Amino acid sequence: MNLLRTQALSASWVTQGQTATYLGQVNVHSDTSTFPVSTMTDTSIVSVDPGAFDGTDPVVRVVLSGSMPINASLWSA
Repeated sequence: MNLLRTQALSASWVTQGQTATYLGQVNVHSDTSTFPVSTMTDTSIVSVDPGAFDGTDPVVRVVLSGSMPINASLWSA
């Protein structure tokens, strides 16, 4: 995900990546209301790239990795 460096949220993600990269279960919200909220398990922060510090790129890039269950209804009783 891309976060603006000027937002406090980006600093929180950088701190989280420096202290503990394992997040566990997370809910993923899209930037559009037509895409449903999805849940990922065993999620970890893979990388945090603070971007260029010369003013050319204001974005902090955070990459997450996890598992998203598929065919969940197949295992329902």
